[in-house]
Amino acid sequence: MRGRFIIVNGPIAGGKSTIKAMIKELLGGRAWAITQSPFALITYLLTKVITALILDKQCKGAYPITCLRTKRPQLLIKLLNILIILDLMQSMAIAAVSKILNIMGIDVIIEDYTPTIILDHTLYKKLYININTNKLVTNIYKINLAALQALKPVGIYVNADRDVRIRRSMARGYRVVRPETLHDNVRSNILIKVMNATIGQVYMVNNNGSLEETRRQIINVLTKLNER
Repeated sequence: MRGRFIIVNGPIAGGKSTIKAMIKELLGGRAWAITQSPFALITYLLTKVITALILDKQCKGAYPITCLRTKRPQLLIKLLNILIILDLMQSMAIAAVSKILNIMGIDVIIEDYTPTIILDHTLYKKLYININTNKLVTNIYKINLAALQALKPVGIYVNADRDVRIRRSMARGYRVVRPETLHDNVRSNILIKVMNATIGQVYMVNNNGSLEETRRQIINVLTKLNER
């Protein structure tokens, strides 16, 4: 049986990591669970080195690209397209490996990935910095989306009410300085639209209640996938 490519998405503190682990457990041993968040992995390391060299201790405890946006916005303008390309190249590498795993019958469950990455790239380019995407970046986006479609992805959107997400963030020790921004429902609604546009088949999971209830919803989703 061919493996599936399952993308788990949702707002901050909605329970994505919990759901990803739950799906992996329910699918059994032949499943591979990973996360690719925007500006992470190699991109994160690059921005971490840059902020360490240029800003020294000014970025202590802050996400590197966020620190660059607030402390050195002009530098981020120059770097942004490079960082976006690195993000997209990482996504394509993950897509290639996932394709091989799927052919081998191994399911891949990935948190965030292309929908969240596209949304965050758009926010940085238009809302924060207002720069245009060059042709190279546009073409890499197209290749990235083609690679995603080749995997025949299935999306799971994990939702939780805003107040629930804020309580979870505080309980976990997250620094919720501006909860109205960090847990913005407008952004969540846009993310659903991006998922529908890039994935197509998206299942909704409500994670406001108990883990047992959430688990029942996930089992229902996996049952539907097995019937396809």
